[in-house]
Amino acid sequence: QFAVACLMSSALLASVAAEAVATDLTTKNAWYAFQVLWMLPIATALFCFTLEYVQPGRWLTRRNLTLLAIPPLLAMILYLTNDRHHLAWRTLVVDRFVRPEYAVGGWLFVAYGMSLALIQVAAFSWLFLRSPQHRWPVALMLSTLVLSRSALLLDIVRFDYTAWLDGVVLASMLPAVTYAIALFGFHIFDPLPAARQAVIEQMQAGVVVFDTHWRAVSLNPAAEGMLGVRSGPARGKLWQELAP
Repeated sequence: QFAVACLMSSALLASVAAEAVATDLTTKNAWYAFQVLWMLPIATALFCFTLEYVQPGRWLTRRNLTLLAIPPLLAMILYLTNDRHHLAWRTLVVDRFVRPEYAVGGWLFVAYGMSLALIQVAAFSWLFLRSPQHRWPVALMLSTLVLSRSALLLDIVRFDYTAWLDGVVLASMLPAVTYAIALFGFHIFDPLPAARQAVIEQMQAGVVVFDTHWRAVSLNPAAEGMLGVRSGPARGKLWQELAP
């Protein structure tokens, strides 16, 4: 999902560059129409990546993937046929950048994309609170998600927070840079933490992980059953406070 999002983002940024260098209005509008084709598919791919990163193998079932593929396909059909029906945008306005006057369909897809972002925020926040070893990369990706979607939303409502950069470019480049840091700096695709967690959770022996001050960091399900306490409330407590 991450690779697909990167590939589509490259196509989007190429269309932004082509729009910027185009000199006539018709060409600019055509490149903008090509550009918006990728927005919802990119958002959906990053949404799928988030779900798979937070809970590998749990949410991205074949049925869920099929359902998630429907809105981007509908959006692409709507955008490609907009000249005939004008359901995505009524007209395109060119000032410094090309911006649409959204119709009902366009606003629905904007709302859907923002809804995906809100679910991602909730998923990343859950992982941040639950897994201390993931906190730095998750904090980086979470802050990027909030900033990029905020930049895109400000661009949609035509709030000129910057006169030198298209909001779509900012919303695309922020994830590209920070996800690269998370990928290469924090090794977010390292399989060892997930594998270790899976092994510990399946053990029938109770396992309690402590930090250097002998405060509980996590409990596996077997330990939760033995001690009668969940991992969340147990976090930060000494062994004397946990032992029945």
